[in-house]
Amino acid sequence: TTGSSSNSFTLDAEDATQITLTGGGNNYILFEDLPDSVSIDASGASGSNTFDMEGDLSDGGTVIGGSGFDVLSGTVDATNDGMAPTLAGVESVVLDFRASDSDTLNFSLANADDVETFTIGNADDFGSGDLSVVISDADADLTQVNVSDDFDDGDHDLTVAYETGATSTDLTISF
Repeated sequence: TTGSSSNSFTLDAEDATQITLTGGGNNYILFEDLPDSVSIDASGASGSNTFDMEGDLSDGGTVIGGSGFDVLSGTVDATNDGMAPTLAGVESVVLDFRASDSDTLNFSLANADDVETFTIGNADDFGSGDLSVVISDADADLTQVNVSDDFDDGDHDLTVAYETGATSTDLTISF
């Protein structure tokens, strides 16, 4: 995309291994049927992009954002618990954590650079059990964690752990 346009599109990428995005528009891209090891490279894009992976977010995936403010969104559940996708140039991560019973769900930022904001969204899908969300291996770039209003309605726990050697940073958690 080019110019200052805002675009929204769905990309069915069942057989893709490499997806390259360029241009200067602001884009919302819904990816469907992504393989586990897909690499999305938007380093040549200058607009702000949202990469919506829905349930296709995986441990083997790579997302490289461009020079705009880029967002990765998706869902963590028992099928992809503990994943640590490779992220660079992605400033914000917005994830729904879905559990049907008492669970601990983990998302690792061990392979992520540049993530400044992490949002836990869509608490309506937490189910009836207790849920513990663990965000691990964050680097010093992470300074804001946003938690949906419904998260504190149940017996849910949140843990944010920084990687070994991360420089001291101020973390703000907003409910």
